[in-house]
Amino acid sequence: MTATLGTAAGAAFAGERLSLAGWADVTWVAGSIDFDDARYRVGLRADGVKSGPWRLRASVAPALRTLSTSAFSATALGTDFQLQPGLDWGRFSAEIDLGFDQQWLTYVAPTDAYRETVYSGARDGWYRTTGFTPRVGAGVALRVASFEIGARGGWERTGALDFLPPFYALLSVTYWFGGDAGIHEERAH
Repeated sequence: MTATLGTAAGAAFAGERLSLAGWADVTWVAGSIDFDDARYRVGLRADGVKSGPWRLRASVAPALRTLSTSAFSATALGTDFQLQPGLDWGRFSAEIDLGFDQQWLTYVAPTDAYRETVYSGARDGWYRTTGFTPRVGAGVALRVASFEIGARGGWERTGALDFLPPFYALLSVTYWFGGDAGIHEERAH
């Protein structure tokens, strides 16, 4: 289980048919805030096509991941791409979730314990294209007052780690400071 804390700001253009938002978040293992095992992202999201309730959302986010175990520590640089065609009726939305998370460069440092028990010649170093996760799923969200309650789920494959279940599920609660859950009412002209 993980927890995410983030912020976002954006603007709408062309009568709210086009919107652009910048955002940042940090994700860590829930239960204890441990920034040695975390993901940091800063991204850009665009609702590029809007027509009535139809929406096509795309986002890209460079990501920094850190991980520390008894065997090694690692720092990875990557990019998270998402495409989410869907429907938005103000208080309720539904979308298809298409994503690809690619790690481009990872620095791995084996621990002394690893060198003593597994391989004495293990060296620190940079490795390229160390992991990827394609995702295909669906999501729904309900907005009430300043809260958004969401659920997502689908298929994902984490690179060569075939022993992991190929599914993901996410329940989320988002609080919108200073607004009504990001809902934009149509304005009369």
